[in-house]
Amino acid sequence: MAYSLARSDAAGPRVVVPGGAAEMAILAFLIVVTLYFGQAVLVPLALAVILSFVLAPAVRLLRRARLPNTPAVLIVVSVAFAIIFGIGALITQQVGNLIQEIPRYQLTLTDKVKMLKNVTVGSGGAIERATATLKDIQKELDKVSSTSQVDTELAALKAELGTGSAATDHTAALPAAEPGVTGGESA
Repeated sequence: MAYSLARSDAAGPRVVVPGGAAEMAILAFLIVVTLYFGQAVLVPLALAVILSFVLAPAVRLLRRARLPNTPAVLIVVSVAFAIIFGIGALITQQVGNLIQEIPRYQLTLTDKVKMLKNVTVGSGGAIERATATLKDIQKELDKVSSTSQVDTELAALKAELGTGSAATDHTAALPAAEPGVTGGESA
């Protein structure tokens, strides 16, 4: 028999949906608080469930080989823990080696930082030369923009004086601006 949750006389479980945003916020807050304070129990439980799903195929394989359930589970769990502890021992050994080598790494890093500092700050360093080049390019760009500004002002002056032949002859008599010189001055 099909039923609708919208009907009040419907048979079966009733679904209670929170009404407003405030109720949803309170419900979300309660869930987060429960998970936070329950993590001491819930994390190991979740890991156990995941581990059981991972190990279940191996147990089924041993059961098909006519091994009883308890020995199959003990063998699979023993092998799994041996692998987990082996990986843990390997990681512990690597961390121990890293701790022993930290002074050497620190000296190497200090030397590299000093060398990098000498390259960047020293006379003729690559970064210093690149900075000087960029400053020169910026000066040239500023000259170009000021030259175009002079040209704009000159065009405005021509417009004020009118486009007669005298104004044209007067501006034609001005010396041509040389590249790299601002303000229309000649070298």
